[in-house]
Amino acid sequence: MSHTQEFPKCESVGAVDEGVAENIIVPQVSDSKKARDVHISHDRAMQIIDYLCQYEWASTANIAFHTLYHTGMRRSSLYSLDVDDWYTDEQYLAVRHRPEQGTALKLKSEGDRNVSVTDSRLVEAFNEWVNRQRPDVTDDNEREPLLASKQGRFHYKTTSEICYKVTRPCYFAKSCPHDRDIEKCEGTSYRGYSKYPDSVSSHPIRRSAITHHLYSDVPKAIVSERMNVSEKVLDHHYDARDKEQKRQNRTKYLNGL
Repeated sequence: MSHTQEFPKCESVGAVDEGVAENIIVPQVSDSKKARDVHISHDRAMQIIDYLCQYEWASTANIAFHTLYHTGMRRSSLYSLDVDDWYTDEQYLAVRHRPEQGTALKLKSEGDRNVSVTDSRLVEAFNEWVNRQRPDVTDDNEREPLLASKQGRFHYKTTSEICYKVTRPCYFAKSCPHDRDIEKCEGTSYRGYSKYPDSVSSHPIRRSAITHHLYSDVPKAIVSERMNVSEKVLDHHYDARDKEQKRQNRTKYLNGL
């Protein structure tokens, strides 16, 4: 396992502070081989979302994974959201830095932004969750967290645990590419989700979302604002496109010249 895979897993169990995976630079590794190589394909992400929408509609797993992949936001941003931050008519999420109320953002007030939700299934899932499924709870600051259990606001660790769980092929595809016995595999148990070779935490989901946006020809300036990351950091740490994918993207703008 690479260092870039280890740190997100360490975050999920509280061994290191939130955000370490985004900032760590492994010694003697070139820019082209830094953390950006850990991601999942768009097809795999859509398989997971399709499965969640069909079998776990408007559940916490459905909301958490779908939001992370659709918006590319950090799990700290997802953690910070309240019910009132979901604007159902305008269909956007208001991400705000509220350190005095226990939900600080990585880039502080510079992380404040409104994030459009353009996926109709995610819009419907949010409305179903807020109106019917969400537990009627508040956190220690008397706020109504958007993602919540009966105990209150979802913790960062819970978000990563959800990602580890749903990114396993035995979960969403009922198959194992490693020919493991699903009944005996340690990766099928709650404490073993992160040990499965193909499972990933929330940070690679963010990287995957950014890569998909770039591959879909969304301008870097737009991706930078939506995902709250500078274009320089985006290039060095998040753009997982290979040289041929980048050439194909450029060619779309060059035809007819």
